[in-house]
Amino acid sequence: MSDINQLLMNMLSGQSSAEELLSGSDLDPVSRMILSQAFTGNNQETDEDNIDSETGDDTLSRRSRAIQRLRTRFAKMQRQIEDLQQQLEEMEIRNDELAAALGACYLCWGEDPECPECQGKGQPGSIEPEWELFREWVLPAIKAVQVARSQRWKRQGHTVQPIQPQTEEP
Repeated sequence: MSDINQLLMNMLSGQSSAEELLSGSDLDPVSRMILSQAFTGNNQETDEDNIDSETGDDTLSRRSRAIQRLRTRFAKMQRQIEDLQQQLEEMEIRNDELAAALGACYLCWGEDPECPECQGKGQPGSIEPEWELFREWVLPAIKAVQVARSQRWKRQGHTVQPIQPQTEEP
């Protein structure tokens, strides 16, 4: 077997092309397969291309299929990681907005005495809520509770006038 490093150096220096390197008779089949995939990006070789012509051994074919399965699994895991990162970013934004709407510490919600932001004193209502976020996140929940309470009281035969929350900034 020839020194593959020397062959690669020849190719990089322009002394030979990728095709010449791949067609070299002194390359072993595994090196040829790896280089072929590296240069062409073609991972869809046929089993016949991977069978050692001297021995008829299909070890290369099995290796090629195993590598392809691993690449497929790796690509799937990469997509899953990207999806999870996107979901985490969205949840961080939602957490920050809800904490601001409720006047709470966005890091610990007042549950960590060693929090660098609030030293454990940032429970909801500890700071003035951001009104726009309060209106977006909290008022709809208050209204839903009022409607449910009103309906329950009406079913029980009571007459009740629900309290209307302010819709303007105090």
